[in-house]
Amino acid sequence: MKKVLLFLLLCLPVLLQAQTHQVPDEITFGGIRVKLTPKAREIVQKDLDRLLKYQSYFDKKVEKARAHMPVIERVMREEGLPTDFRFLVIQESDLEGDAVSSSNAVGYWQFKKPTGIEMGLRIDNQIDERMNLVSATRAACTYLKKSNYYFDNWVYALLSYHEGITGAKPQTQKGNYGAGKMEVDHKMHWYVLRNFAYKLAFEQPLSQQIQGKMTFVEYTQSANKSLKDIARETSVPIEDLQAYNKWLLKGTIPADKVYTVLLPVYSSGQLPSTAGVGGTGGDQPVATATGRPVLSANSRYTSLEEALRYPIISQRSDRNKTNYITRVNGREGTVAKSGDDRESLARQGGISVEDFLEYNDLGRRDAIKAGQPYYFQKKRNKAGIYYHAAQPGETMWSISQRFGVKLKKLYKKNRMQPGTQPKPGRVLWLRHIRPARVPVEYRQVPAPVQAPDTRPEQTHPVREEPAVVDVPPTEEEQQPEETKEPEVQPSENTIRPTDGPITVTVSTGDKPATSEEEAAPEGIEEEPVETVTEQEPVVGEPEPKTEPADSPDNTTVHIVGQGQTLFAISRIYAVKVEEIVSLNALTSNDLSIGQRLLIPVEKIEEEPPAKPVIVERKHVVTQGQTLFAISRIYKVKVEDIMDWNAMTSTSLQPGQVLIIRVQE
Repeated sequence: MKKVLLFLLLCLPVLLQAQTHQVPDEITFGGIRVKLTPKAREIVQKDLDRLLKYQSYFDKKVEKARAHMPVIERVMREEGLPTDFRFLVIQESDLEGDAVSSSNAVGYWQFKKPTGIEMGLRIDNQIDERMNLVSATRAACTYLKKSNYYFDNWVYALLSYHEGITGAKPQTQKGNYGAGKMEVDHKMHWYVLRNFAYKLAFEQPLSQQIQGKMTFVEYTQSANKSLKDIARETSVPIEDLQAYNKWLLKGTIPADKVYTVLLPVYSSGQLPSTAGVGGTGGDQPVATATGRPVLSANSRYTSLEEALRYPIISQRSDRNKTNYITRVNGREGTVAKSGDDRESLARQGGISVEDFLEYNDLGRRDAIKAGQPYYFQKKRNKAGIYYHAAQPGETMWSISQRFGVKLKKLYKKNRMQPGTQPKPGRVLWLRHIRPARVPVEYRQVPAPVQAPDTRPEQTHPVREEPAVVDVPPTEEEQQPEETKEPEVQPSENTIRPTDGPITVTVSTGDKPATSEEEAAPEGIEEEPVETVTEQEPVVGEPEPKTEPADSPDNTTVHIVGQGQTLFAISRIYAVKVEEIVSLNALTSNDLSIGQRLLIPVEKIEEEPPAKPVIVERKHVVTQGQTLFAISRIYKVKVEDIMDWNAMTSTSLQPGQVLIIRVQE
């Protein structure tokens, strides 16, 4: 009996942990409600238990993640990527910047060299941006957004990060493209199910407002400086800089673009006071050398530049008429011209005046304003992007028109009393309801940025935004937004809002306008070799070693338009029909409107950059000048000056002539 009691006591911690960390029937990923079948839950539970088996080892991973996540989340919000993907970097590299996999995938996000270069990373004998946390995260966002453009499903975009678009496509269901909810069973790729386990393991501890032992400050005034220069300037030990900035392989940091240097700061230390440093604490953005604010860890808005792309105006042909129909943010509408009124606009849209007023949240006394977008269909329940900082002169109505969101929904998402107006800089939520626990945020609004529209003239006064008082959620708000009004997919001829420089082929029959989307990127390596400072305990089964499927290096995505055939599409891109059939595994020549096809395209080799010209200059030493001061003038190293002048000592004499080699 004593032995049984002793056994139960020993097993009690394991039993309690199993009860505490149960995989739910449903999780949310990228705004999609994912229902897990019982067998899928078993797989996720197994991975979750493996991650949590050794608490001390897991706590060390959480501590490391607390230091890195403010930087990662900031970049993701700027890029408009769901922050659910922040757990993927832990799965890929354990947040080791110099992690290298067995197939030579490198860095935080495990890019192979060709894919990294395709995503805009510099990889040569001086710089490897795969090991730069900011650059690599931005490249991963670009990759995932391109995949999501193809699948319109963030879960499938996650799958493509391992498999590539070509490899992921056979494992997807078209019915889930653009869906707000989906079911995942045990046949889903292990890579996706494992990421769900990482999300469940790390989400709760990382959401706690706990001060980590270390945080990072982003330093951006790094051009033409070495890490030693930055160490002297910021008083950060050179060893710490080298540990977290292994992307600089040798020499000084180039000036071809902004490279972010991570400055590790420990909880007992102070942030370096320099103009090139952006803080990661507090709620106020801090200006960097680039003029772009570095957002705090708690900020929840994307970059201002992304929001300023709206409204997105496009046109499509009407086969039954001779004109083109304007679309505003994917809805039929128009931009009012001088002299337009509600009657003329209603006639233009083929709707009644009453419907026109309803669709645009207008009253009988509201005037029509030239240059303002108006809709001939109901606006959406949510916008195409997540956040927007209110600009001077903007009102809730003008913002609802700008992003094509119903005014009533916009007020509810931001817990504001109807009729109140936002103060400039207030961060407005455009897709989801701001949780009551999340405080209202403000950002600095640059003075040159002007609001594109203002509220129409009204006879009743406009109430200013009062002190923040949250409106309690209604029963309607408690329901998932996806069930309120299904999002209408844009027509095949609509130019969809995207986060990257992607355009879509617009078709008006057999003579489509040809414009190319950026090539679908190659699949990214699956599992890195984790670099840890101590021996990791053996936990569970070994990792699967599935090699990702090869994705074509040079492809573009074509959206099939009305009446298009394989032959017509092949003529557009100057390729053979057989190549399109083979690349897309087509079993017939029948195509459907809106179908996505991968098209092989010829890669254009870029010309190599011109070699820098080195010239020699003579510098005459003045009274009191030192080698260090001279090196700062010409942005060269002291050691190089001594080498160029065959010097054995750092002492200088007034009038001494030094040879300086500089790059032009």
